[in-house]
Amino acid sequence: MRYIFNVNVKCSFSAFYDVRKPIYLVPDRKAAGAAHDVRRHLGWRGQVLMPDYPSGMSDINDMLKGGKGMVLHTFLKEAVLARTWL
Repeated sequence: MRYIFNVNVKCSFSAFYDVRKPIYLVPDRKAAGAAHDVRRHLGWRGQVLMPDYPSGMSDINDMLKGGKGMVLHTFLKEAVLARTWL
């Protein structure tokens, strides 16, 4: 099982303390820095996945509500499969 989390500026490392599997962080457009901070604390478990958000969309919820769910699904699937060596 893999864990994928949406990261916003209020995200904290403590939410992932007990998880001992790869954790994929998908930040909002404005929260890339926060996601990288959390990733540094996670060590080998953390990986930041940054989608190329379409114009007018700033997070994965916008993509889902805007009809871009399959684009997001494909991005996440390819990004996670590329990391199968973890």
